[in-house]
Amino acid sequence: MRKIYLRVLLICFTLTILTFESLQAQDRIVSGSVTEASGSGIPGATVLIKGTQNGTVTDFEGKYKIEVQSQNATLLFSAIGYKKKQIKVGSKSEINVVLKEDVKQLGEVVVTALGVERDEKALGYSVQQVDSRQVSDVKANNPMNALAGKLSGVYITGSGNGPTASANVNIRGT
Repeated sequence: MRKIYLRVLLICFTLTILTFESLQAQDRIVSGSVTEASGSGIPGATVLIKGTQNGTVTDFEGKYKIEVQSQNATLLFSAIGYKKKQIKVGSKSEINVVLKEDVKQLGEVVVTALGVERDEKALGYSVQQVDSRQVSDVKANNPMNALAGKLSGVYITGSGNGPTASANVNIRGT
């Protein structure tokens, strides 16, 4: 009788542990918002689970939802022009993050043929630069037409049909 009692107790204990483990392994949803210091949401911010390829992107209001498998998971928050931030999930189901601006992250990019990006110092040929003032000073119907004649090797032909007219851009014959 005592052996049966011990077996039943052992089976109940094992089932309790297995049930507890399966409850711990269940996925859950973590949601929240990603905002800047002024309180407005950051659209297009990336939310990743550290060490995995699982992630999501915030909507137009800076809100997100992501499925997390573990309480030990860490969420990585990043956006262009803002400093990255890491937050451990723990038992939280809502995580709201405020990202600080990072002006150093943004810099000049030189786009060469076929969209290859290089540092200006690494190029073996001269590079021209167009400032936003040069484009905005020209009173053209179409912003693409405003670039015409500003860069050598760039040929822009457009029509005078207003701001919605298409423009043909040829860069060094491509």
